[in-house]
Amino acid sequence: MLAVTYLSSKLFYKLVIIALSVCVVVAPMASQADSASLNISHINWQHSAGYDYASPSWMGKEKLNVRTYSGVDKVKVDEIVKGVTAAYQFFGDRPIVETYGLFWHGRKSDINKVANDVCILDGAPPNERGCMDWMKSWGTQPVVANAGLSGNSLYATMSSNDGWWQGESAGNMHMKIAAHEYFHVYQGAQVRFFEKEGKFGVSRMQRVEREGVGPLWLEEGAAEYFGFNILGMNGWADYQSNMKRMLNQALNEIRDSKSRGVQLSISAMESLGDLDYITQKLGHRPHLQYEGGAWAIAYLSHLTGSNKAAFVDYYINLAENEREASQGGKPGMGWKKSFKEAFGLSVEAFYQKFDNFMTWSESKQMAILMAPGKM
Repeated sequence: MLAVTYLSSKLFYKLVIIALSVCVVVAPMASQADSASLNISHINWQHSAGYDYASPSWMGKEKLNVRTYSGVDKVKVDEIVKGVTAAYQFFGDRPIVETYGLFWHGRKSDINKVANDVCILDGAPPNERGCMDWMKSWGTQPVVANAGLSGNSLYATMSSNDGWWQGESAGNMHMKIAAHEYFHVYQGAQVRFFEKEGKFGVSRMQRVEREGVGPLWLEEGAAEYFGFNILGMNGWADYQSNMKRMLNQALNEIRDSKSRGVQLSISAMESLGDLDYITQKLGHRPHLQYEGGAWAIAYLSHLTGSNKAAFVDYYINLAENEREASQGGKPGMGWKKSFKEAFGLSVEAFYQKFDNFMTWSESKQMAILMAPGKM
């Protein structure tokens, strides 16, 4: 298990050194062709008080495993792998969990091979029909860019078809997405790792990690903000320009929604249910959870003086706080305690401050940004 998973205070110096330097991509990584069979170990779960706990065999030996399928542009995949590696090296020497990057082409790859690999990594038996049918439908969409830690197998996957590694490559956005998606792996690991026990734990009420990470705007906004920080600190794109573009997109969406009779704000985007409701009201799916969420994280970093609270401190006790909330009959609410511990104010108080911030002049808003990666 990567040291940062335990998040002790003695790690902060190491985090600062990594964050202030350009990430050198020298990675523990295994490349695998699509014909290679998956060699994963099964989890021996132990049950206690509504949680299943386990110590995967890969702990202490985490690496990024890259599997490519027929029709894949190896150059673009190498660039994405470079982005993923820079993302995990921001925190330490290895990925936070054993991670598989799966790269395929929507028309040229054997989707049955891809589907079977994804399902096995999620803990399903080989060729399990329900998972295979779902994966083949999902995996042939125009753009697939997805990552997370399975609550069944405790393996992380980063899934990508040509809609990501080819279609999003302008301005190195495919590398931003790589860092964004890795941050979701990081989030999923942190909400499931218990420092005291030294084990991963999954609530029997919640098998999907997003249910405990926090509100949708924070989950997606932190990943988006992190992605642009990785691009900026490595010189792969202009940080200020990208943040300004996102700010304008967020403000335009708020104004457009208001003209349609919908008062859009991040406080109205805490859950997938909120997102579905707003989608129904607007007639299209909003994006404020990304651009507005990223600026909410930028503002939180401004309030605390660095990115440490947003990238590290919020996640230190997230698993413990979520377990406490879950066992107290409030599953999915532990993040509120983590939020106050990390940022020094309640989320309700923050909503008021952020809504006011979004009325500032653009020059004043842009002035809050710190150097990318500052810890």
